[in-house]
Amino acid sequence: MRMAASTILFAAIGIPGFAGTIYTNGPETGMNAFVIGGIYSISDGFVATDSGTAASFDFGFADPTGATPVSVTWALGTTPFASDISQGTSLVTSVYLFTVLGAEDYFDATVQGVSGTFVAGNTYYLTLSNATDSVGYTVDGWQINGGPATCYGGQNGVNLGPCGPIIGSESFTISGTTIPEPSTVTLLGGGLLAMAGFVRQKSRRIAQAHALARLPSCL
Repeated sequence: MRMAASTILFAAIGIPGFAGTIYTNGPETGMNAFVIGGIYSISDGFVATDSGTAASFDFGFADPTGATPVSVTWALGTTPFASDISQGTSLVTSVYLFTVLGAEDYFDATVQGVSGTFVAGNTYYLTLSNATDSVGYTVDGWQINGGPATCYGGQNGVNLGPCGPIIGSESFTISGTTIPEPSTVTLLGGGLLAMAGFVRQKSRRIAQAHALARLPSCL
């Protein structure tokens, strides 16, 4: 039992990361979209809610009806429009969601192969630009949903400043391998230690009962 208790403790100390969400700015809602095609780009600032390593992100893609999402250029950085964490141009997989006013189709688009390490409580920026679709439109958009992220607009690579508090920001979720906070690990480790102590006490009582059972009868 002592060996089992040690194994439990070491397992708690070596807890690995697990698949989770580093940050979400909320779902697609069909409230309109900012253009991220042609000369336009958008950079959203967000505070990571969990520490971890990014692997993918989802975002709301708006397309004129009849077209489907193909690719997007993305960047993750520590300042608006920066790419000091990671960047790339990626094909997207998408799921059709709904049509707005018979003119725009909305999709949930996913980008894989993202990288970068994030720390809970720190501010980062996701930038999207050069979105392309199956028809060749340059008015593809990033769906606005009024989430808590801070939106910045860009044109020809130049930061034009905040999009404005009334407009809000866009829908996206960054996923990857998240790491439990130290307080969570400490709490779990404390619980496992308490469990190990209980197991040891129970083993001791069982051993004592067996020893008493082996004593000769006084009758």
